[in-house]
Amino acid sequence: DRTYDDLRGTGHYAAVNLFPLPGVAITAEYKDYERFRFQPVGASGTDYNQPPAVTRETGYTLISRHPHELLPDDERGYQVEAIISPPIEGATITISRAEAEKQDGEHWFDEWYAEWRQYIGEKYVVALVYDYIDEEKTRTENQTPIIELEYFSGAEWSVRSEYQYQETTTSLGLNRTHFALAEYHMNQDLAFSLV
Repeated sequence: DRTYDDLRGTGHYAAVNLFPLPGVAITAEYKDYERFRFQPVGASGTDYNQPPAVTRETGYTLISRHPHELLPDDERGYQVEAIISPPIEGATITISRAEAEKQDGEHWFDEWYAEWRQYIGEKYVVALVYDYIDEEKTRTENQTPIIELEYFSGAEWSVRSEYQYQETTTSLGLNRTHFALAEYHMNQDLAFSLV
């Protein structure tokens, strides 16, 4: 059983946003949680707090299938993300790195994310994405390249498509997943998706 003394812990979180050069934005976050999970005495599974995970959140389906499960009782780590507008018109580059370990130094989570998003005129967008995740708790390693294409006709409708491919390596072997998406949006009244 847990006692009052078991509830005592520490949690440190820090974040900073930097704009060192024109067209460059950097966000850095740090976490250090030790016995920071807060639950009622005698309860299990009910957390009163959920500190920042300090990992990249994404809307892509296959990357989101393997989110990092935070250990507020025993975890420290960081995330650094840079968004760069290179001198190529309409281009944006995003690079992100996150790492977490237990308090004893045992490797726990590792992620690299890179994205090139290119606007071509006012009607087209092309995005190339690559994500690598190594998660020790689930003993999985995921590699996910993605291509996304969008066409905007103007103010009336748009079409978007994505192709995502993921290789997941586990103790059971290699698993390959393909995911394709086509969406049609008409104003804000109608959206149709084919997955």
